[in-house]
Amino acid sequence: MESRTELGSGKPPDPAEARARADRASAVVRLLSQLSSMADEEKLDTQVAVASLWALWRELPNNFDEVSIPGIPDNDAEFNAFDNWTAGLLRTGLEAYAAAARIVPQALLKKCVLSVWKSREDAEAEERNLVERGQHWKLLLERENRRRMLLEPSVLDKVSRYESSLERSFFRTLHEIQRLQASRCGAIVPPPAAMDVDLTVHSEGSN
Repeated sequence: MESRTELGSGKPPDPAEARARADRASAVVRLLSQLSSMADEEKLDTQVAVASLWALWRELPNNFDEVSIPGIPDNDAEFNAFDNWTAGLLRTGLEAYAAAARIVPQALLKKCVLSVWKSREDAEAEERNLVERGQHWKLLLERENRRRMLLEPSVLDKVSRYESSLERSFFRTLHEIQRLQASRCGAIVPPPAAMDVDLTVHSEGSN
């Protein structure tokens, strides 16, 4: 009954999404950790740069809705199409956010790295949990399928009797064919020295 209940809840979510979040968080941590040593003109992956900027923005106090960053479009459509991300531009964003929050850039950077690292650990823990749940669900599904394939004892008894009857009928027919084939080949076929006897034993209480 427990397996049916767990199967009824459906297959667990795919852990791939949690894995993707963990990978993005790892990429952000790597970039922010190396940012101070990178040359201004060094090109950045757009997705990682945007994720890093958003990670920095999430560390600002709640009363900061918008902070204009020189070189980065404020318009949503232009921002989404912007792909000229460099280490110097991301550092400019870090400095703008730090100034708005009235803290030094390095303090904001460190706080952000710790937060993203925690998000990465949470995503990896979720991935492991979903993988384990998925494996458990598969085992329950296989067990339930095997259970459904097995017949009830009463049905198995009837099937066994039908199989025995078919087997006896098969051998009787085979013997007759052998006698007919021998007769057609000119052989003198004597009467059968042995008779095919059907013997069926029913256990007490069986129908």
